[in-house]
Amino acid sequence: MPPRSSLPYTSRLALLLVALGLASTLSLAWGVYPIAVADVMSALGAGNERADPAAVMILTQVRAPRLVLALATGAVLGVSGAALQALFRNPLAEAGLIGVSGGAALGAAITLTLSAPFLVASLVWLTPATAFLGALAVTGTLFLLAGRWGFASAASLILAGIALGAICTAGISLLSYFADAERLKNLTMWMLGSFAGTDWTLTIPASVAGGISIVGLLVLAPSLNALALGEREAFHLGIDVSALRRRLIVLVALGVGAVVSAVGVIAFVGLIVPHLLRLWSGPDHRWVLPGSALLGALVVVLAEWCARNLSPPLELPVGAMTSLLGGPFFLWLLARGRTVL
Repeated sequence: MPPRSSLPYTSRLALLLVALGLASTLSLAWGVYPIAVADVMSALGAGNERADPAAVMILTQVRAPRLVLALATGAVLGVSGAALQALFRNPLAEAGLIGVSGGAALGAAITLTLSAPFLVASLVWLTPATAFLGALAVTGTLFLLAGRWGFASAASLILAGIALGAICTAGISLLSYFADAERLKNLTMWMLGSFAGTDWTLTIPASVAGGISIVGLLVLAPSLNALALGEREAFHLGIDVSALRRRLIVLVALGVGAVVSAVGVIAFVGLIVPHLLRLWSGPDHRWVLPGSALLGALVVVLAEWCARNLSPPLELPVGAMTSLLGGPFFLWLLARGRTVL
């Protein structure tokens, strides 16, 4: 393994923050309708009547909500992946691979396909709620199975996650079979992972729930450091391990459920990002968790920008892009022996 960077931890986080700022500016300015950076600042400035009305509309109603949701999605997936890997003490634990995203997808799909017409106005809140319940059910089930059957190895955990994910996929397939044409089309596009059609009514609830999840998980960083020593050692250090598990499961389910309900399944972000942070800065969760939030947000912002600019006017599915890039990259990490916890 190459030596880690000699930069102070705060400097590394600052670099990630600067890179995220540059990527966010790129996302706002560069698109089918290009807008100069100076015009972006002018259009977003309150009370500036000299800004181009078209630029203001595009920025505030199209690109800004997409950017905010991409930031929230990447941050939630990055932090959740790092937290799950610490909880299970397994480098392959990630919301997508162990079925948590599938549970959230099933919960959201139930709402999207079976909701009565009079509930349409409340879908903006109902869909995240059912996605949260689905993610919570899968996470809790996997944790109970891991504790009862002793899933200590990565293979056992992944196989259990695949089984739970397969059950969720089967449920989504049945819902798709009975859905009408319009709902089937919406569900299919949503399952691919996309920010198309994002507006503030979708962004705000997902971002609020994601923000609560992120803050809650960051607070748990010292406890996760103690848990890395072992459950008995953490107990002797004054950590209530059972309470820690419950809080972490609920927070991960809340965040993943919220963002999956908004954009669909975005794979591999929660798996790759924590590995990169540990290779760069070590295993201390006080830095891995905030770093995973920043790097995860950076990855998803760039993926969202590429999805809508590589083949205009078509918009590529973000989830498919992250899988195409993340899969080979993770195979390279495995081949190099660099999956660390």
